[in-house]
Amino acid sequence: MRPTRNSCKKGKILRTCNTEPLCFPNSAFTLIELLIVVAIIAILAAIAVPNFLEAQVRAKVSRVNSDLRTLGIALEAYMVDHNTYPQPCAYPLIPLDPFRMIAYHALSTPVAYVTTGILIDPFAFHRAIGEGYGASRYYEMAFSTPGRRAGDLDNQLRSGVWTSRDMYMIHSFGPDKVDDTSLGDFGYLNPAGQPTATARIYDPTNGTVSVGDIHRVQAPAVFVRFYTVQGTR
Repeated sequence: MRPTRNSCKKGKILRTCNTEPLCFPNSAFTLIELLIVVAIIAILAAIAVPNFLEAQVRAKVSRVNSDLRTLGIALEAYMVDHNTYPQPCAYPLIPLDPFRMIAYHALSTPVAYVTTGILIDPFAFHRAIGEGYGASRYYEMAFSTPGRRAGDLDNQLRSGVWTSRDMYMIHSFGPDKVDDTSLGDFGYLNPAGQPTATARIYDPTNGTVSVGDIHRVQAPAVFVRFYTVQGTR
């Protein structure tokens, strides 16, 4: 009698005399097997995603250090030509234009000390236009002279009193994306001859995404140490 599909045994293949198969083995995945696969994928994702995000942060930190170096070279070239660093209030403020943009104007017109255009802080994209000084997307700069607050010199300049600036600080918000530096206090020294300002320093040994800003400073050693090593705790 010719075998039928109903006569097949599980996992076996019955063939007719002409060797054509009448049925096939059951090869579907079970629910347990699918759950195991999903669990393995989830574990691999939990391991890979944090490492990927941390690599992104490290790459941005490297980019910030490179950008600050580029701006520092431009500022030094400006200093050679003008015997002072840019006056941040020397140009009229444009509505919604951040305060620090004025220094970029001095570095790009009429002489292009910065040829790469306005450099954008990769850790500042989250800030909205109109917040604080405006669109805080750019590296912030402060210019002063030892013993004088940058903010006081800026206010004097608005009143028409020009003061030579022979030290600068550039800073990025850092991976925590929070402004931890008081630009207006840059240059001030307390009676003990120490800087007194708010400046939290980014230290990757505390974790790739940790508090603090990234600074580049050209100033007497007491300021360099304060804004790159010591800071405020």
